[in-house]
Amino acid sequence: MGTTTKHRRLLLIAAVAMTSGCNERPVEYGVSVFSTDTLPVVFTLTLTGSLALGMRSEGFRMQPDKSLVLRTPAELVVSRGDGTARIMTVSGNRIAVQPLGVTDSTADSTTVEGHVVMLVKPPGRRLVKLTAEKP
Repeated sequence: MGTTTKHRRLLLIAAVAMTSGCNERPVEYGVSVFSTDTLPVVFTLTLTGSLALGMRSEGFRMQPDKSLVLRTPAELVVSRGDGTARIMTVSGNRIAVQPLGVTDSTADSTTVEGHVVMLVKPPGRRLVKLTAEKP
């Protein structure tokens, strides 16, 4: 194999490595919703503002009033916009909501539990704030 062929292969490998880095998706941010018990919890999700969320759930359906009903475990991923998401249990069980990517060492300080949890996505910031609300 000639020197020119080796250089071409090296350039090709470098180009592939550089372009593959450009195609990586940004790290997702949003929240995970869990039951505080061993049984799944059914909850509703109501959005305000321009907030758009991607949803992963064991099951979900839309009610006649256009609110969504989901079941734990679930993930709500911020797609775009800003606003609020009201996460409210349908049954008497509580839910635990924590930001995606939380490690075991920070789970206690970042997890919010309750019957109603508000997620706030402020404008221009890549984060979510969680607070427990009274039903």
